[in-house]
Amino acid sequence: MRSWVILLYFLCAAFDIHSQDVESIIKAKPFTFNGGISAGASYLQSSSHQLDQNIGYNLSANVNMTFFGQFTIPLSVVINQNQTSFQKPSFSRTGFSPSWRWITVHAGQRSYPLSQYLSNGMTVRGIGLELSPGPIYCLGFRGTLDQQSSFASEYINLQNEEIRLFDRKVWGAKVGVKTKPIQFGLAVFKGEDDPNTGDIDSLQILGVTPRENLAVAFDSGLRLLRVLSLSANVASSINTFDQNGFEIPIDGNQGEMIIDRASELINVNLTTRIAFAYDASLNIQTKQVRLGVTYQHVDPFFTTMGIAYLQNDIDNYTVNGSYNGAKGKINAQFNTGIQYNNSRNHFGRKQRRWIGSFSTQLLLAKPLRLTAGYNNFNVTSNYNVAEVNDSLAIVSNNRGVNANLTYRKKVLDVSRSISLKVSANQFSVIQNLSSARENENQNITLSYRQSNAAKKINWSASILASAFDDPARQEVRRLGAGLSLSKKWNKFQYSIRPSYKFNFTGNNPDGFIWKFSQNLSYQLFEKSSVSLLSYYVNRNTDSLQAFSQYRISARIINRF
Repeated sequence: MRSWVILLYFLCAAFDIHSQDVESIIKAKPFTFNGGISAGASYLQSSSHQLDQNIGYNLSANVNMTFFGQFTIPLSVVINQNQTSFQKPSFSRTGFSPSWRWITVHAGQRSYPLSQYLSNGMTVRGIGLELSPGPIYCLGFRGTLDQQSSFASEYINLQNEEIRLFDRKVWGAKVGVKTKPIQFGLAVFKGEDDPNTGDIDSLQILGVTPRENLAVAFDSGLRLLRVLSLSANVASSINTFDQNGFEIPIDGNQGEMIIDRASELINVNLTTRIAFAYDASLNIQTKQVRLGVTYQHVDPFFTTMGIAYLQNDIDNYTVNGSYNGAKGKINAQFNTGIQYNNSRNHFGRKQRRWIGSFSTQLLLAKPLRLTAGYNNFNVTSNYNVAEVNDSLAIVSNNRGVNANLTYRKKVLDVSRSISLKVSANQFSVIQNLSSARENENQNITLSYRQSNAAKKINWSASILASAFDDPARQEVRRLGAGLSLSKKWNKFQYSIRPSYKFNFTGNNPDGFIWKFSQNLSYQLFEKSSVSLLSYYVNRNTDSLQAFSQYRISARIINRF
């Protein structure tokens, strides 16, 4: 028994575990494992890239060992024509949070929720303790913030320079009460860069200074008569943007006393700024309807070391609500209002804009469903991979509208559907994690799908039109059609997808884009399969750079 306890201790110290009851961990199976082995070869021919070799191969194996149902050790090895790599368990992002009754201990890489204005999913490498005896809860932690997220734009600007940033030491605490009718909490967060760490000379040349931050937040909520709820949040953040900044000139004894008291909590100098953020909301909730109003204010330059991104210098006056009725046939949500920026008149005159989001699902008839949505609240910080003019790119969505009308019908084993999709989006193409340019994209697609479960066959046909507007280039419009067919025979499965689009660059016809792919797979055993994939694309255009590409690959996979 002692050996199992020792093993459990080292696994907890090494790998990522969410908060789990200690008793459930002990009752789980001591050890399980799974994984797979795969081998493949490919041939690539492209007119747009000069390749050193057209033929490649890939061998890979991975094993996942799980202890007590919670602690997983992943191992993998990859061999290809260019290199051999072995991925052993990484100990740089590990942590565990065992709990017993109302006591939870955190260690390693953990996230600590304090307040929406103090910390938001930031990762801390250190220790923490959480207590929740009845309605009272307490949280405390101490450690070092993850550099990549906590330095935000500073990290984005320096990540390609391989420059080590300052160690960002932090601690935080929160106490509060949670009951059904009332809840409130008081939180404090302190962060400080260690000026004796990092590549000091390089950081000084680039203008990155050691910072210090102290923030306090209070959140509250109240529920009355089961239908009425109120909430309020307020936070204050003091930031010293350069620990080595000049001292503040003191005029009189009163000013000296204020500086001395503030200096007991945080280093105060000419770079020190204080800012506030607060919001309040009122909501009425019934079984089918929810309606609420919210006011939010965020000072200019409000930030904390615990938040990577927060839209500031705003006043939001919004109305929000939802409806779920007609026996589930109607479901709608909205959030709309007015946003003012330049709230403290630091940048000339104030600006006002309408902000809003809306989504709905309507079951017009039993087989007919409509979904639609719109959003322009703010630029999201989430990046996605999307196809932009036949090439993959990292994009960030800014605002957009979409709608989908679908008709579905099933008779015995045959399912049929007709859908009309319409979308118009504005997005930014991201290069080196910074916004390169804003673009607009509109799409209309009409498609028909049919599947036969008994015959194991699926097919679809679609007609589509699209327009892509890049301010730095000419508008590109496409009009075309696509097919998809999939059929399964015993252990064989075959799929084919051709598409053809006419291309218009500006207002002039500009060739076509032809794409074709097919995939053939065979189930050798229960957990083993072999597949053959081929892909061809030909962009035969004049104004746009023409190119063609052909790829064929084969792979065998065995899982255990």
